[in-house]
Amino acid sequence: MVIGRFHVYGAESTEWQALEKILAKTELLIEAHQGALPDNVTIVFPSRLAFRILNVTSMNAYASTNGAHNIWINDRDIANDRIVSNLPPFHSRTLSSILAHEIMHVTISQQFGYLTHWTAPTWIQEGYCDFIARETSMPFTEGIVMIQNHVKDNSKSYTYFKSYIATRGLIEVEKRTLADLLTARDLRDANPDAIAEHVAPLIASQL
Repeated sequence: MVIGRFHVYGAESTEWQALEKILAKTELLIEAHQGALPDNVTIVFPSRLAFRILNVTSMNAYASTNGAHNIWINDRDIANDRIVSNLPPFHSRTLSSILAHEIMHVTISQQFGYLTHWTAPTWIQEGYCDFIARETSMPFTEGIVMIQNHVKDNSKSYTYFKSYIATRGLIEVEKRTLADLLTARDLRDANPDAIAEHVAPLIASQL
């Protein structure tokens, strides 16, 4: 199944109509990226067992992108644009946002090269991918309140949320570009938690 830039494998024919709508949403999200996007994006919908066999180190993730830039999708509900994870406390997102997130990983690698992709701080990369996806697994209001109250929580949902808020603040408040974020020396050892605490009130005030 080919829809625009998307080459899809493993989806049932009964899911195609719903998938077309999801990919349309994904396309709108990734168009917010200031730079070139991949001409072709390969998306694979394997069985649950196949995903776990082929992604041993990330079998509980929503999705994974391999070295060939193929995006593998885990447990999903295409009809309702949802995808789930086994990681509590928040374990559900829209499939369209996850696709946008993974496509940004591919985009960063292609636009800036493997070296930058693998050496740039993980929190910036994940934060930017969720910035373009406009979503994390944690509810926005709850996450903002937790940051402002200096809550200590090591869950993956909260960690990703703080990375998203920190990156969003650097882009929207401090007007820094992605190229700058990926290569800036002052961010190599920066604390994303501290940045998130600084910008969270500013972001919340814009809503």
